[in-house]
Amino acid sequence: MVRGIHVVPQTGHMAERSQIGRLMVLGTGSKCEAPVGSRVVVNPYNGKDAVVDGIPFKVYDDFAVLAMITE
Repeated sequence: MVRGIHVVPQTGHMAERSQIGRLMVLGTGSKCEAPVGSRVVVNPYNGKDAVVDGIPFKVYDDFAVLAMITE
């Protein structure tokens, strides 16, 4: 069972350590309450790098999401 989440980091000079990103996928059994597509604040030193079709992703555990940004 996959419980992680996939976040696309914001672009810019600090994208490799960005704390804000867009939540793209919730894994099966994820306890993250943020809906897919929302902007989230994550722990920048947590997560693993992944590239799918040339697009960089970060894969985080549920506990790495610190907050959801609402506008």
